[in-house]
Amino acid sequence: SDVLMNAAGGLVTSPADMARWLTAQLTLEGGALDPQSLRSAHVKISDLQEPAAGAPCSGYAFGWNLCTFAGRQVFLHGGSYTGVRSWMSFSDAFGTGIAVLSNSDSMTGWLGGALTGIFYASLADSDFSPPDAEAFRADYGSRVAKLVEARRQAATAARNSDRWKGWAWSPDAAALDAFAGTFTSADDAAGFLVSRDGSRLVARLGELEQAWIPAAPDLFATDSGPLDAPQPVKFERARGGRIVALTWQGRRFRRN
Repeated sequence: SDVLMNAAGGLVTSPADMARWLTAQLTLEGGALDPQSLRSAHVKISDLQEPAAGAPCSGYAFGWNLCTFAGRQVFLHGGSYTGVRSWMSFSDAFGTGIAVLSNSDSMTGWLGGALTGIFYASLADSDFSPPDAEAFRADYGSRVAKLVEARRQAATAARNSDRWKGWAWSPDAAALDAFAGTFTSADDAAGFLVSRDGSRLVARLGELEQAWIPAAPDLFATDSGPLDAPQPVKFERARGGRIVALTWQGRRFRRN
């Protein structure tokens, strides 16, 4: 189901596909793609002074950062979606296209960028000595461990926030059953299907499934694991006490 997906959800690729795509960028021969369209996508449309993959960049074209490795221009762009990180690049100056993909959501951005930089450094200088593989592995492992710990501390701090009122609310099964039902918004016909699972609620929105943990009366917290900060889910009641709506990520869903 693509209920929650955007255009990235329909993209499937392979090493052969990526080689064909990067070759088209270099040769301006893309089969069904008009050469002028490819050429126009390489023209800078805005200034951009943010580095990418460890390289200094000076501008942005249609889908490409304009960066520099070893003094030579490289067109570069990274991306991510659930389960994958990527760095795609090509350079007329080097006569090369490089694609680096890794199977991780957020822990391999630095890795892909570092490998891209090493590849271009080796092309720029035949005497270039890449880092020792074991030292590189150890450095990457240390970076990941620090990132994990930082995320863990941030998530812990968020769980200790005063907004959760000390997590003192412990509704019984009957009280939790009152929150079960279907909740929809004007811009999402699918809506949430909320049910009780033991001492928590389980909410489904299309292909998304979340556990909601009681925190304070009518306030629940999303439970996405020890490295993610909980997000609030606030329920509303009518005068008679019946649950009539919920708010999640700033969006209000009315109970059907």
